[in-house]
Amino acid sequence: MDQVVIGDKKQQKNSKKSSSPVPKWQEKFASNPLVNLWKFDNKYIATTDENLFTQFDPVTLETIGGANEAWSDDEIEKIGLLGLGVAHGRYDRHEKKHYWLEFGWNDGVNGGAHYNVWTYQESGFNGTGPLPPRKIIGTVKDKMTSFIHSFGLTKKYVLLIQCPLHYHFLKFLSAKKVIDAMTWDDTIPVKFHILDRNNGTLIRSVDSADGAWFVYHILNAYDDGNDNIIVDLSKYQNDTLITYGMYLENLVDQPKNYVGTYSQARLTRCTVPVFTGRPTCVDVIDKTFEMATFNWVNYHMEPHRYTWGASFVDANTHWHDGSSDFIDQIIKVDIEKGEVMAKFQEDNVYVCEPLFVPNPNPVSEDDGALIFVGYNSIKDHSTLYILDGKTMATLGTADMPGKLAANFHGKFCPDDKDYCIGL
Repeated sequence: MDQVVIGDKKQQKNSKKSSSPVPKWQEKFASNPLVNLWKFDNKYIATTDENLFTQFDPVTLETIGGANEAWSDDEIEKIGLLGLGVAHGRYDRHEKKHYWLEFGWNDGVNGGAHYNVWTYQESGFNGTGPLPPRKIIGTVKDKMTSFIHSFGLTKKYVLLIQCPLHYHFLKFLSAKKVIDAMTWDDTIPVKFHILDRNNGTLIRSVDSADGAWFVYHILNAYDDGNDNIIVDLSKYQNDTLITYGMYLENLVDQPKNYVGTYSQARLTRCTVPVFTGRPTCVDVIDKTFEMATFNWVNYHMEPHRYTWGASFVDANTHWHDGSSDFIDQIIKVDIEKGEVMAKFQEDNVYVCEPLFVPNPNPVSEDDGALIFVGYNSIKDHSTLYILDGKTMATLGTADMPGKLAANFHGKFCPDDKDYCIGL
């Protein structure tokens, strides 16, 4: 399942009621949870960067109920759609526990946000009606409301990375687009918030030693045994991917304007001291790397060596006449060596986010299949690719029933498991 698109009109048509109606001022903005999808017990739910969770039928893709009706009268549902959030939660498949982040303007229009970390315990729920309630375990208060798209989870800690891309509540009243209510401030360094995963206590908040930068997607995080959190992510020099690159005219008609914003992403490893010292970050390779995957099933919250991500054969930008007008390559990186180990590329094929599915009885970390959808611009058609995780040789392909958006989030949801694989 590569992409789930659930529009507002369909949501309103199929909903008998909405327990969290959209405020009038917010109606002009799309409340469209098409960014990601998750499985909570037996319910499939689509999400976006809001406090918005919409259940859907995984076969027909029909919306089930109104916004946030998968739960009823818990702490998070009562906050309503006014709250923002992350599109990428975390799931500990061993403890069968979900972790998520919701944040809003609890301190009023004068600024200030409460970043609420909440959990949901898989309970074996297999009936109809609302799921068991979610629970807020910890809150971080900050004077700025920042765009946070994903976060890190280790066996001991929750790690929030706050970049200086800020929302401004009052600007929403006159904004035509969400981006009109956001600003980037490169004088403010990135801030790391470390919370105790078990009780939600804020251990400390600490500025990065590397100043201002931007992170969209966090790959994995783990405890190194020496009071450090190791976190791997795709790091950007600035905010332009969000505030400029993703405008429709750039994506469709002016690819050089988009490619230059995406191409700056670098696979980066940060070392975050839990108690003393400042976080430091080092690029793993000097090549575009985003929409990453790894052996999540066996190495989530553990040291991992291999990762696969979307890149360019040769980025075509304002400062370089290359061959790639959009993301057209999947690369495999050995993090320990800092090297690209293997590549996939086909002429005229633009790729989606890869997903790694390990073999049932793997003999190595990279023993498994890499799956993704590629769009062929000449054939105007999409194909599902299955590659060998070790060599990235093509194992098989399958035609898709139409065209799917290149480079969008997806999930692989095994029928017999309580989880889905993907960012």
